[in-house]
Amino acid sequence: FLSAVPDLEYFVMDRFAVGAIISTQWTRGSATAWAAGPSASYYFWQTDKLAAFGSGNLLFNLRHSDSPYELSPSLNLTAGINYNFATWFGVGPKLNWSTNLGSSSATATFGTSAFTANVGVYFYL
Repeated sequence: FLSAVPDLEYFVMDRFAVGAIISTQWTRGSATAWAAGPSASYYFWQTDKLAAFGSGNLLFNLRHSDSPYELSPSLNLTAGINYNFATWFGVGPKLNWSTNLGSSSATATFGTSAFTANVGVYFYL
């Protein structure tokens, strides 16, 4: 599958940003899952080129599977490091933890958790 997860945040104070996240996942060429919700990030360590951060978001997921559409919230926490190539662009690894907070489907399991690792690409405006 392929996923796109843009997170738009605004720094409301030094090192602290809030915003919104939108997610789409494609399987076999069609959109099969969508999510949106609030997000927040705190950059707790910074140099000219590196920045370590922790972030969290609460997503409201809409999935299409064998049954009708399923709505479920999830909590996602991330820790990562950005390497800033320029004042407007950075790349870095991040570790994500996600847990399902419930579902409109009777077959979904509450508290299902997962760890994932990926690379983030960051554009700063």
